[in-house]
Amino acid sequence: MKRLDRHVAAMLVLGGMTLPLGCAEAWIERQPGLADHARFVTIEPLDFAGEAISPASTEPPRGPEATVDSLLRRVSDRDAGVVSVDLDGFRSALMQNNLELQVARFDPTLAATRVLAEYGRLDTTLTANAIATREIRDANENNEPQFALNSEYLDAAAEFRVPLATGAEIRLEGDLYRYETSYIDQEGNTVLPSATSFPSNLNAAVTVPLLKGSGYDATLGPIVVAAYDQRLSMLDLRVLLSRLLSSSEIVYWQLERAWRAVQIQTETLRDADRLVSDTETLARAGIVPAAQRYRAELTVNQRKAELIDADLDLRRDMRSVKIIMNRPDLPLDGEVIVRPDTRPLLTAFDFDRAGLATMAIENRAELIMAEYELSQDDVRLRMARNALLPELDLEGSVGLLGISDSVGNSIDSMIDGDYPPGWKIGFHFRIPLQNRRDRANYQATVIGRLQTLAEQREIRMMVIQEVYDAVDLLELGWARIVATRNAEADARRNLEAQRRLLQTGSTTVYEVSVAINDLGNARLETIDSETAYQIALIELAEATGTTLGRQAVEVVAQPMPEMSDEPMP
Repeated sequence: MKRLDRHVAAMLVLGGMTLPLGCAEAWIERQPGLADHARFVTIEPLDFAGEAISPASTEPPRGPEATVDSLLRRVSDRDAGVVSVDLDGFRSALMQNNLELQVARFDPTLAATRVLAEYGRLDTTLTANAIATREIRDANENNEPQFALNSEYLDAAAEFRVPLATGAEIRLEGDLYRYETSYIDQEGNTVLPSATSFPSNLNAAVTVPLLKGSGYDATLGPIVVAAYDQRLSMLDLRVLLSRLLSSSEIVYWQLERAWRAVQIQTETLRDADRLVSDTETLARAGIVPAAQRYRAELTVNQRKAELIDADLDLRRDMRSVKIIMNRPDLPLDGEVIVRPDTRPLLTAFDFDRAGLATMAIENRAELIMAEYELSQDDVRLRMARNALLPELDLEGSVGLLGISDSVGNSIDSMIDGDYPPGWKIGFHFRIPLQNRRDRANYQATVIGRLQTLAEQREIRMMVIQEVYDAVDLLELGWARIVATRNAEADARRNLEAQRRLLQTGSTTVYEVSVAINDLGNARLETIDSETAYQIALIELAEATGTTLGRQAVEVVAQPMPEMSDEPMP
């Protein structure tokens, strides 16, 4: 029967082990998406005859005329769906709504909390305890073998630990006992008089490291390293913000360029339409052959295709601007049209290359970060050098004792010095015979500092190169603007001359068509050069580390939350 009971018990234990496992598997499989294998294994093809895509085979094919007319209506100033956005409003929306920036803003605050955590090394610690104990043992040692010795203790103790910035530590310890002993028989009755005593102790001790762990570097070094990390996190935020502002402003000017390109293609299309009308009029007058009308119509269709391509660029750039602004009133569909409202800065400048390079060296966050990292490496190097030393600590303590039959008398006895004070003084020495860990850490710290120095020199050369490249780009960019404007003026004069020659039959429609295309291309090259000049200004500000100052932006971390004893939700 007992063997059967053991078997039943074993089955119950095994069942208790397997049932929770089965319940756990069932609970896990019920989690959202885990049991839905078909969702990521089987993918249905795109249905071109479904609800999302409606076939238009029953309708007449949509020609370029309908597309162009829809485009002209959509981008016209009379459209109520057009929203004008200036550069300041664009930057403001970026800084308020950019999700990457919202996340990065918390990094300096988190770094500041880590600094506070490192300051915890200097926190004073209070330890207190109270213990009541009853101990029953034989009284043979007290020559009372027929009785038991009943000892009752009530111990209350407290300790203060005060770490110092030099690495030393002060401890203040105090305790108070209540000690009572009596002899009892087997029934627990007291058979001999009991004795009660109240000892009290007060002890002050100090430990002073003389080699390893001594000095401000060993104690405060981790705090300094954390403080540098906080500064580096602020610079990381500055780099991120500068990069976002620069790249986003480039998108803004690309959208401005796309708008101007659509306008130029629209005006070029009007010139081509005018050529068709002029050709028909001249053909009826017998000045040009009627067959040249086809060449004029070819130019019209070519310009319509160019306009449609420009509209595609406009839609993409507009969508990029909407994504950056991330405003709920600017959906990504084409219902709301975004138009830039800030004109490009087109002014020639004289540049002091050496002065700009010096400005970049002073302002670039990458170089400031390298300086902080070098200072941080210096602190780590001093800490690692201190860790190579053997431990040699000076330890000393002094204590007072008081004993009486009551708490008050015991404390008075201790204060009055009824008993001579006890004391202790000595040295503690410890040295690892190989010390491979600390030596390896020191070598790694030295190598890391050399690496930081090499990176600093590399960054310095890169910064100077970027400044000179940006200055070259601006100087040559302005020369390109002047050249493209002159080319545009020449193309415009050439078109007017070709039109006049066509009126007298001295040229062909082909030559006028070429002149129209040349003028359109020249105007596009002009806006390309002006957009490139704006981007070069952005790159110069980024190269000199003045992007935030140029755009009147100040880097401010999130305020650190107040310390509270309430649990976090």
